[in-house]
Amino acid sequence: ADSQRIATATEQMQLIEHLSDGEDDPMPHLSAPLLEMTDQQVVELGSQMNVPWSLAWACQRQGNNPCRVCGACRRRSSAFEAAGLEDPIDKPVAISA
Repeated sequence: ADSQRIATATEQMQLIEHLSDGEDDPMPHLSAPLLEMTDQQVVELGSQMNVPWSLAWACQRQGNNPCRVCGACRRRSSAFEAAGLEDPIDKPVAISA
């Protein structure tokens, strides 16, 4: 399901870019480079850019914390594993007294 949504979004972006390629067309150039990257590549790039991964997740369930079992959580976990990086949401949270 996620891969189909990504494929559809990529196709839509490519169509918009194609339609805006005319010299007389005032439409701005659109670019969505992350759509063509694998999840692993996104995690690696984010790591190089010091993305605060602990502040973001895409859990399909509503809540204050990711469930770690839904499709989106498993996909994120797989991306971090493939990149050889520890997912910061898997680190224990220090509780101060």
